[in-house]
Amino acid sequence: MSYRYYSKEKLSKAADDMLSFGICNNLLDSAFNILQHPFELLRNERKGYGRRQNIEEFELLASFLSTVTAIELLLKSMIAVKSWKLIFSNHKKVSRDALIKGDFRSINLENCIDIIESHHDVSIDTRIKNRVEEIRVLRNKLTHYYSDFTEDEILNYIALGLDIFIEVYRSYLKKEVYDENDRTEGFEEDLSDIHQFVLARLESAKRREGNVYQLDNDLNRECQKCWTENVVLTKSNEIKCLYCGHEIDVEEFAAYHAADNTEISTCKNCQKKTVIVRRSHKPKCILCGR
Repeated sequence: MSYRYYSKEKLSKAADDMLSFGICNNLLDSAFNILQHPFELLRNERKGYGRRQNIEEFELLASFLSTVTAIELLLKSMIAVKSWKLIFSNHKKVSRDALIKGDFRSINLENCIDIIESHHDVSIDTRIKNRVEEIRVLRNKLTHYYSDFTEDEILNYIALGLDIFIEVYRSYLKKEVYDENDRTEGFEEDLSDIHQFVLARLESAKRREGNVYQLDNDLNRECQKCWTENVVLTKSNEIKCLYCGHEIDVEEFAAYHAADNTEISTCKNCQKKTVIVRRSHKPKCILCGR
């Protein structure tokens, strides 16, 4: 029987990797726990029965500050997955004992993105960088000076913060931590009545998808999942809700929209089974537009 021996260096690295992954997940759990408060506040703002008419100023500020803190912890989680040592602001004082006791100074929000780009093979989207800086400055003003913002303005910043959180988690961190399920799944459906949040998500989606095409006016563009009217045609000829990301099978979409002025047929140009819109003039395919 043969035995494999590991050097102290390899054992130490393995222990560091395990610790880094553990710290990463602790930070991620804390981020989602803290995010629950602003998420619930926005969800309670939904239109219809039971909507609150007024929100106390302290509740608005607490929700905004929670949003920014959640983003900071999310970014730190992304850093910690590479190495727990990177969350120390003073690298000369890095030690497991200090980490266990909590007796250390952690990096700040303004340092996070620079550290991520220095140690990850990624470049954070410019829009996300600008948004993070914008809410960081606003947090400083609200906590150190005074608030001269209206309720709608604060709600807008909370919505923008939630959008940043979702984008960072889904685009950069979810695969790193091997989350089987998307922890932000359902956010879009629950907040589909919040105008500020919908606009923020649509702006992010347009940057991700690139050029998208509006479906024919005769077709119902309402998503069957989130019920917003944001179903579009992507550049890869996919029918997709730009808001919640729900993808719709072309043939299923065609069957759903078959009507007097449409028919399900194979387009002679793109060779896909789809909806052909028939008008008084030339028929038009909803996928390729020909």
